[in-house]
Amino acid sequence: MEILSDPTPDMLAMPRFDDGAIDMQELLRRLAEQVVNAVMDAEADQLCGGGGNSRNGYRERSLATCVGTLTLRIPKLRSGS
Repeated sequence: MEILSDPTPDMLAMPRFDDGAIDMQELLRRLAEQVVNAVMDAEADQLCGGGGNSRNGYRERSLATCVGTLTLRIPKLRSGS
């Protein structure tokens, strides 16, 4: 999975409370958001056959979970999705 093998500096910055303790809930929220978005990207690629001109950007939606609200980037496909 690309997202885990090539972390960005933002991913490496651990969310912390003011006292320096790691905010595990925010860490889990970020991880869940990245995993869900990566899975949706992979599924869209599979549906499109990986063609270069078959995607049409993303729609942003929010999803409330027990670890917080996730911002989902839902891929749009040119085939009318």
